[in-house]
Amino acid sequence: SAADDDDNNTNSTACSKDMLFPRWILCRTRPASRPRMNHNVFLSLLLSGLYGLADSLWSGTVIAAYLKRLGREKNGPVGDVEAVSGLASLFSALPVGYLADKCGRDKVIGAGGALIIVTAVAHAALLEWIGTDEEALNHDDGKRELSFILFAAVMALWGIGGGVINGPSQALYADSTPAGSRSVYYMYLFAAYMISSCLGPLVSIILFQTLGDEWDLSHLRAVLYVGLGLEGVAAIIMFFFDDEKSLDEEDESRANEETNNDDDETRMAGSSDLRDIENTEKSTAQEESASDAHT
Repeated sequence: SAADDDDNNTNSTACSKDMLFPRWILCRTRPASRPRMNHNVFLSLLLSGLYGLADSLWSGTVIAAYLKRLGREKNGPVGDVEAVSGLASLFSALPVGYLADKCGRDKVIGAGGALIIVTAVAHAALLEWIGTDEEALNHDDGKRELSFILFAAVMALWGIGGGVINGPSQALYADSTPAGSRSVYYMYLFAAYMISSCLGPLVSIILFQTLGDEWDLSHLRAVLYVGLGLEGVAAIIMFFFDDEKSLDEEDESRANEETNNDDDETRMAGSSDLRDIENTEKSTAQEESASDAHT
C-alpha cells in the first residue's frame, strides 16, 4: 500500500544515514540485528579519540618543555606563546559559528581539517628550521626571537582549528543523536576523549624511553613530530562529515523507538537467562534429592 511504501522509504532514508557494524560488536549470545550508528556520530567519536591522543601527546608537557628549552629555561615566553592559542580559539568562536550557520557545518568542519593539516606541516617545518643545535641558538638571539614569533602564529592557527573541533563538529554531533539519548552519546564522546588523552602521555613516555630519555631539543622535536603526524590523521576524518546525515524529527523518533526496543530485548534476554539458571538449579536440586533418597 501507499502507507507501507512511505514507511519503507522513510526507513531506507534513515538507514542511509547510519553505518553498519558486525553483529559480534553487540557481544550477545542471542541472534540480533546488525548494530547501526549514525554516520556523523561514528566520525565524531573517532575524531575525538584521535584528537585526544594527538593533543595530549604534544600540546602539554612536551611543547612546554621545548619552548622553555628554546627560551633559555625562562617561563615567560612559554606562557605567552601558549596563551595565543587560547585567545585565538576565543576570538574565532563567533566567526566560525556564523560561517557554520551560513555555509554549512560540514563545509566549515572540512575547512578546519584542511587548516589543521596546513598548521601541522607549518609547525613541523618551523621545528626543522629551528634545528637542534642549542649552542648555535645561544649565539643567535635574532633567530631565537623570530622563532617565538613564528611559534605564536602557529599556535594561533592551532587555536582556530581546535575551535572548529569543539564548535561546529560538536554541534553536528548533537544534531546527529536522538534527543532522548543525547546525554548517553555525550558520555561516549567524553569517554573517547578522556581515554585517548590518558594514552597520549603513555605514548610519550615510551617514545622518550626508546629515544634515550633526554629532554633536549632533538628528542623533544622527535616526540612533537609524532604528535603532529597524528593531528594530520585526525584532520582527515573532518573531510567526511555530512550535514545531510544529521537527524530530523522523524529520524529521532525512530532512533528513540529502536533504543527502547533494544532495552526491552536486553531486559527480556536477561530475564530469560535468569529463568534458565533457576530451572537448572531446581533440576540439580531434584536430582540430588532423588539420589539421596535412593541411597
